[in-house]
Amino acid sequence: MNKIIKYRFNIEAITPVYFGSEEKGEFLKNSYGNPFITGNSIGGAIRSFLEKYMGNKENIIEVLGGEAVNEEKLDFIESNAIITDGIIAGSKEDICIKEGTRINRRTSTADDGSKYEFEYLDIGTRISFEIEMECNDENEIKFKTIIKDITNGISDKKLTLGGQVTNGFGQFKINQIEKKEFNLDSIEGLKEYIFKRNDNNLHWKKVNVNNNASIDNCEEIKFILKGGFPYGVYQNYDYDIEKNFKLSGIQRGNKGYYIPASSIKGLMKSEIEKLYNSLGVCSEDYVLKLFGGQNSIGRIIFKDIILNNANEIEVFYPKKIDGKSKEEDKYPTYNKVDRLVGSSYTNALFKQREIEGQALIELSLNNFVDNKEFVYPILTILRNIGLGLIPIGGRTSVGLGEFEAEEMKVTIKDYEVKIDFNIDSRSIEIKEDKEKLDDFRKAFKKSLEKGWVKND
Repeated sequence: MNKIIKYRFNIEAITPVYFGSEEKGEFLKNSYGNPFITGNSIGGAIRSFLEKYMGNKENIIEVLGGEAVNEEKLDFIESNAIITDGIIAGSKEDICIKEGTRINRRTSTADDGSKYEFEYLDIGTRISFEIEMECNDENEIKFKTIIKDITNGISDKKLTLGGQVTNGFGQFKINQIEKKEFNLDSIEGLKEYIFKRNDNNLHWKKVNVNNNASIDNCEEIKFILKGGFPYGVYQNYDYDIEKNFKLSGIQRGNKGYYIPASSIKGLMKSEIEKLYNSLGVCSEDYVLKLFGGQNSIGRIIFKDIILNNANEIEVFYPKKIDGKSKEEDKYPTYNKVDRLVGSSYTNALFKQREIEGQALIELSLNNFVDNKEFVYPILTILRNIGLGLIPIGGRTSVGLGEFEAEEMKVTIKDYEVKIDFNIDSRSIEIKEDKEKLDDFRKAFKKSLEKGWVKND
C-alpha cells in the first residue's frame, strides 16, 4: 500500500529558546515581525541528533537523505520526508531580551565594551511542526523508527532546537503527537491529501508519548556545586530606575537575581585553558572539543546561576548635616581611578547593587563514556571555585564574587560521588567512591599523552 503519513509534534519549551536570524542577536521573524522557526533548522537539529546518538545511517538516509556510497561512488540522496516550519503560539510581544558578557580568556575577566544582547523566547513557549513522508511497505518501518527516535530524543533532552544550547537553551517536552494517514491507492485518499491535507478539522489520531524515555548510549554526568556568595556578587548590568544616579548590578529576571550561563561558561573555558597550558599542553584542541567552536557544538552544558534568599548589601553612611539621609546612600559607592596617574576621574562616583545569597552552580557533560577525560579538569576548576580561589562576576579585586561551597555532587546515572568543603581550612573531603575519582584522574592523564604536547 502506498500512503502518506503525517506526524504533528506539539512541544513546549522547558528552557529558553533562541533561533538566530541574519542580524546578530535577533530572533528569526516573519514579515509581520512574529517569531518562527524554519523547517530546515528543525531538520538539521534532527539529523545532527540522529547521527550523533542513534547511528543507523541507513534509516537516516532513507528518510532524510544525505550522502551515501554506492558502488564506491559518493551519491547524494534527496530527502523523502518533508518538515514544515515551526509555528510558535505567540507574537513579537513574547520576545524577551537577554544580556551577556564576553570573558577575556587570558585574564578571566570581562573586557571593556564586551556586553551583548540577544532575543529569545521564554520557558513555556509552545511550538508545533509536522513531518510527513510518502511510504510503502518497505520504508514505512524505517520512517516510524525515525519518528520514535525523534520522540525519545526530545523527551530525553538530547534533541535540542536552536542556538545557545551549551548555555542551557533549546530543551523541550512533548505535549502531544498526532498522526494522520492518507491512502494514495484510493481516489478518496488522494483527493483528501491534495485538497484537505492542511485542514485542522481532519481526524488526527493521538500517539502515545513517553516523556521519561532514556537513550542508552548517551549518558550524561551532572555536576552540582552548592553554596553561596557571603560577601556579595556583582556584574556590570545597568538598572532602569527613576533616580538621579546610575546604578548597575547583576541581572534580575522572573526567578530573581541570576548570573547568565554564558558568564560561568566563559569563566570555565578560561580556567580550563589555563589548566592545560600550565601542564605544558596545547589547550586549543581540548577547549574546542569541550566547548565547541564556530562549526561544532560543545559537549558541556551550563545553566543560569539563580540566587536564592538573595539580599542587597547595604552600606549605611553617616547622616547629612541636616540630619537627613538620602535613600540612595544605601548602595556601595566607588570612585573610578585613572590607572595611569593613580587619581580619580572627575565626576567618577558610581553606585552598584551587590547581592548576597545561596546558589547552585550546575553543569552537565554529554555522552560521558566518550568524554571521561574531561571530568577531572572540570572537577578541579569547580573545586577551586568552591574554595573561593576563583571568583565569579565583576570587581573581584575588591573581594566580590567569592563562592563558598558546602558540597559538590557528581552524578552519573546509578551512582553519585559527594565532596564536602571546609572553607576555613581551604580543603575538601571525599565521602565515598574515591576510586571513581581516581579513574577520572587516570583518564585525564592518559588523554594528555595523545600527542598534543608542546615542543619547546
